[in-house]
Amino acid sequence: MTMTSPSSSVLRLDARFESLAEVRLFVQESLARLGATEDQNDALVHAADEAATNVIEHGYGGGPGSIEILVERDGEEFAVRLRDGARVFDPTGHPPPDLSLSPDQRPLGGLGIHIMRSLVNRMRHRPLSGGGNELSLFVGDSSRRPEGRP
Repeated sequence: MTMTSPSSSVLRLDARFESLAEVRLFVQESLARLGATEDQNDALVHAADEAATNVIEHGYGGGPGSIEILVERDGEEFAVRLRDGARVFDPTGHPPPDLSLSPDQRPLGGLGIHIMRSLVNRMRHRPLSGGGNELSLFVGDSSRRPEGRP
């Protein structure tokens, strides 16, 4: 189900890997409608795809669940918020991977969160009162890049 207003759009869908193309298209079209630049759009589409993949794979473990995605504009900043009913997990507190190690020496996982951090200006997590998570991904002025982003 999709809902739109002048400053936001909302999509609710089943948390399935087959839904990821719909997530990407929804975020891309919503941000374009709200006036995001191509760079802002690309960054948030990729970050939202990583976040939704993590919810499906790790949050729900491939089992049944749903994701709600809200895309909105507040002044010069754009946000994508993902809400789910999965177990609470705060990716903002996850340590960065040690990229000085070769891939075969690093533990599995964590690169999706690293990619999200490198694409957005900031991330915010909050547990939902009835259980689950809300992860907000923000991109604003492209001249203010997050740490580690070229």
